[in-house]
Amino acid sequence: MIDEVQGSMSVFMVIYMISHLAFAQGFYFISLASKKKKYQFATSYLTAIQYSFFTALGEYSYYPQFEDSRNSMRWLGMGLFMLCCVLTTVVMLNLLIAIISDKYNEVSAMAHLYMY
Repeated sequence: MIDEVQGSMSVFMVIYMISHLAFAQGFYFISLASKKKKYQFATSYLTAIQYSFFTALGEYSYYPQFEDSRNSMRWLGMGLFMLCCVLTTVVMLNLLIAIISDKYNEVSAMAHLYMY
């Protein structure tokens, strides 16, 4: 049972990491598109990955540059930030629960084969 759940979890982790890399790329491009240097919050792709990961962990006070009304990328940045918050927390958690419950149902249906 553990092996089957672990196989499904590896698929989930690949999907989860792809979503983080996609959001990191979005944060990086928004940072590069900002005209002023003080609004460029992600100076490297690694920093953008950190922003995406910390957003998924619930670090919401990490984005003061989106609150400044003089930032031309403010609305796009806040939209991407909100989408990242919702997608990485709610949708991915539901996907994880669905994968684990599906594997549990498959294993419990075949329980007579796994008994010694």
